[in-house]
Amino acid sequence: ATMKKHNMFQICLLVYLSFLLAATAGAQTLSWTGAVHAEAIGNLLQKTSGCDGCDDAGAASQQELIEGDGYVEFTIDHDGAFLLAGLSHGDEGTSYSDIDFAFRFNGAGWADVLENGVYQSGGDTPYYPGDVFRIAIVGNKVQYIRNGVVLIEGERVVEYPVLLDVTLGTMGAAISDAVVAVTLPPDGEGGFLEKDRKS
Repeated sequence: ATMKKHNMFQICLLVYLSFLLAATAGAQTLSWTGAVHAEAIGNLLQKTSGCDGCDDAGAASQQELIEGDGYVEFTIDHDGAFLLAGLSHGDEGTSYSDIDFAFRFNGAGWADVLENGVYQSGGDTPYYPGDVFRIAIVGNKVQYIRNGVVLIEGERVVEYPVLLDVTLGTMGAAISDAVVAVTLPPDGEGGFLEKDRKS
């Protein structure tokens, strides 16, 4: 009986480790570009100047998804900040309407979904410090995910390449643990394109 329990523990451990490797296989540590009124340190981005409450701060990832399935993901550090973050084809500025597929955090503990500034029904959710949000491309659909749960799924066509685009409103607003990741297909195709772009 003891040997069976030991073998079962080893099997469960191997399955768990395989899951972790698969989940992080395509992830990259971010480099930020185009920072305005914000400080970027590794996978952390925080508003440090500008107008408190205005959409005049932000940055975008240098890493881009060039094709296929993938996602951007980040952690919300506190619930009192107004900001938006999501997938975008390019970064034209700090305006929240510039982000193609975004979560908007209202600074009062609630988030919803905007696509180029237009509200999308069904994505409203409470949020708390430490919550992890993901916008994923799965097939021809875009999924909006909080803590592993899909809130809504849209079918708007994605224009590649896409990157993580962030607009910061409240002074001190921040996201952390930000990643851009490829969901590896069975044939191993797909990947990143990292450009050398001037900030």
